[in-house]
Amino acid sequence: MKMNIYEELLNYPNECLDNRKIHKTLIYEAGDLKTRDKNIIQKNIEQITWKYAFRQDNTNIPGFTDDTKEYLEVEIVEILLRTAKKLDRIADIIFRTMPHPSLLFFKYENKVNIYAAHVKIHGSDYSLFTYADEENKMIKTGWINLEKTNEYEQMLFNELKLENLDNANFYKFYDNMYNAIINYKSTILKNGISTLTSNEKKKILQEVNNIEEKIKELQAQIKKDINFNELIELNTLVNEYAQQKQELINKL
Repeated sequence: MKMNIYEELLNYPNECLDNRKIHKTLIYEAGDLKTRDKNIIQKNIEQITWKYAFRQDNTNIPGFTDDTKEYLEVEIVEILLRTAKKLDRIADIIFRTMPHPSLLFFKYENKVNIYAAHVKIHGSDYSLFTYADEENKMIKTGWINLEKTNEYEQMLFNELKLENLDNANFYKFYDNMYNAIINYKSTILKNGISTLTSNEKKKILQEVNNIEEKIKELQAQIKKDINFNELIELNTLVNEYAQQKQELINKL
């Protein structure tokens, strides 16, 4: 029997349960998706569900609005996967099309990968959204095995419980969720608790992510048919980037 993460680990109340299926066609239309993205959604997703809706009427948390942000409620969206592929692209599509700030729970077999992102209204078009921080965009936990959670994962779930989130308004409420994932990622990398601020951690995590992307690109080149000298040069670059990554982790 699979664990119910929302009830067993997060203690989300039934009064906030929504449990409505989101048809893929709604995502296609809201995002005005091209054929390539429609295929990504169709091939990799089994089902999308609006699991929980935290609103003022069921939490007593007030909304927050300013010139670019509208945090009137917070959603928990569950994405059941057919394959554990293209998560970043799927998350990007959903974040840009959902009408409220959302915490995305990608589920595959007995694992979960949680995504968060602060979004803002895209210019004068109130039907489109973009990232509040284009440099950092999304933050994600990476895969967590729900059948065997460690102390850091348990700390994450504890931070995401309603009673431990700031209830001053829904912006601060969601920002606590976002920062909980930043704290978790930092803890995993450091293998210990970091004393830096969330913004300091976020900056380091982004730099680490950029380096990891460069390493992936180099490793893809190494797999190609290249000569010995090119192989030596690329491996040297990989090692240099790996060292830079470790130096950043040491700063956490």
